[in-house]
Amino acid sequence: MNKFLRPLAYGLNGLLIAGGLVLVTQAYGWMEVALAIFLIIVPLVSLAAVYTGPDREERHLQRQLNKARMRREIREIIGKASQNG
Repeated sequence: MNKFLRPLAYGLNGLLIAGGLVLVTQAYGWMEVALAIFLIIVPLVSLAAVYTGPDREERHLQRQLNKARMRREIREIIGKASQNG
């Protein structure tokens, strides 16, 4: 994730969490509290996904590894086909 989107995601999710906490303190019934807690859980999961997700280099290396595996499998398939055919 680039240098602009990650801080933006952190900031906006932080605002959503703060808003949910305000709703929890202003809630009158259990249903409003449950809804506010649900509204807090969603940005927490989003923050966890952003924080623990793979970085750019890791995604690039994974893509290269997948390409190398596919090339090797294609060579094996072509080799078997040429031996049988």
